[in-house]
Amino acid sequence: ALLFGSTMGSEPVLAGTPTLPDTVGPPGTNTPHQAAAEDIEEAENELMLAEDEEVPYLVGECFFHLEKEVAEARLQEAANEGTSQCAALSNERASLLKQMAALKKTLYAKFGNAINLEE
Repeated sequence: ALLFGSTMGSEPVLAGTPTLPDTVGPPGTNTPHQAAAEDIEEAENELMLAEDEEVPYLVGECFFHLEKEVAEARLQEAANEGTSQCAALSNERASLLKQMAALKKTLYAKFGNAINLEE
């Protein structure tokens, strides 16, 4: 469920930090965290264009009317949190790939071509 949103007119534009698995796909793939970051960016852009002083803001399954500045601040906070989560997961992925390469090297040294370790 999306946690944050904004509206442009009567159509809601949703963005947020959904509950996401802590997984990172292969390089070049769009992860759930990256998709959430794109949604937040889109909501921020729509919020800039909004002329209303109050905008509906999605929390869980309910919309709350917040002042535009408050909604912008919350979206920025969500964007910062998402960015830090993406960075942490990328660092974790790099660390795991490094460990995997070291283990492969050890296993190939011990067993030679008798084993096949796929990526």
